[in-house]
Amino acid sequence: MADKRKIWDLMDELDKYIEEMMKEIESMVKSLYNEDFMKLPRDLFYGFSFKIDKDGKPIIRTFGDRLEEGYREPLHDQVVDEAKGFLKVFIELPGVEKEDIKIEASEEFLYLQAEREEKKYRTKIFLKALVNPNTAKASYKNGILQVEFELKEKTNKGSTPIRVE
Repeated sequence: MADKRKIWDLMDELDKYIEEMMKEIESMVKSLYNEDFMKLPRDLFYGFSFKIDKDGKPIIRTFGDRLEEGYREPLHDQVVDEAKGFLKVFIELPGVEKEDIKIEASEEFLYLQAEREEKKYRTKIFLKALVNPNTAKASYKNGILQVEFELKEKTNKGSTPIRVE
């Protein structure tokens, strides 16, 4: 019976999140709905990803256009390998070149900004584990940015620029 309750709690939380997202989408559409609505330079893109962590808690992330700010929040994912001591972050950034990408990292966050013509991306990613930002290695190929960090136990606040190879 406890498992059924967990599922219903999860579904209730997902329903609340979808309702909030629908209100945000409705607000975006209303803000665009005027004579210029049909003159948008590109399609609008907005969505969410949903998964359950190892403790059974839902993880819901949004991605896509942030019209008020004029940029797109890219889709991203993370892989932590505690046995090998690393964390990898994968970020989708189609339409930009590696020279357009600026990344900074702290132990807990990765900050990203990329811009080329009408493609504008920006995000702040909370990392799943503490990392040593000085060990970061970044590569960009076929629209996918991969950033790898060594895991770290101790706290050392601040951010470090990362060069994209």
